[in-house]
Amino acid sequence: GVALVWLFPSFIVTFLLIVVVWQLALLLDFREAFAATVLLVVIMGLIQCEGETRGKLLLVVATCAGLQFFALCAAQLVRNEIAARDQLARANAELQAAQAILREGAKLSERLRIARDLHDTMGHSLTTLSVHLDVANRLTEGSAAEHVALARSVAGDLLNQVRDAVSRFRIQPLDIRVALEKLAAGAQGLHITLKLPPDLAITDTATAEAIVHCVQEIITNTLR
Repeated sequence: GVALVWLFPSFIVTFLLIVVVWQLALLLDFREAFAATVLLVVIMGLIQCEGETRGKLLLVVATCAGLQFFALCAAQLVRNEIAARDQLARANAELQAAQAILREGAKLSERLRIARDLHDTMGHSLTTLSVHLDVANRLTEGSAAEHVALARSVAGDLLNQVRDAVSRFRIQPLDIRVALEKLAAGAQGLHITLKLPPDLAITDTATAEAIVHCVQEIITNTLR
């Protein structure tokens, strides 16, 4: 831009420097962009057209400088808005990930409660029933003993089924894939590829939260 102004000294050509200032303001911090703008204004003031009076030169420099500083301030506002929007997107992604973990934690807590209720109520009752049927089977003779033995066998099978159901409830893992995918999708300006093992299984809420926080910290440090 400066070279074109020097080669073709014209008021219209100086508008190219406004575009330059806009780009500098988007790429650099405010102090660096401000210093670069001042330098451009000084350089532009040193370039004088043939036959141009000092008053006209001051008018052109003042006008162009005003437009450049306006572009500087406007671009800084745009840059701050972009940064705020990116920060909001990251916060939203982190919030969605936290909500996913909370939902999975609530599901796990509910499964554990159901498993505990099954174990404490039905398991205890079926165990007592099996004991009494075993005693009745020993005291009963004839055809009645066969029915008591069958009832004892059914009660034992039902007790084993309840125990299996309780075990499945307790070891069912948390699904943190959704939380990690939401974090990766919310990272503005980064293309993140998640490589998760197909047999990923986490049964502890604290461990799941730690993994999500680690990924979140990696994304934040990369963006910085």
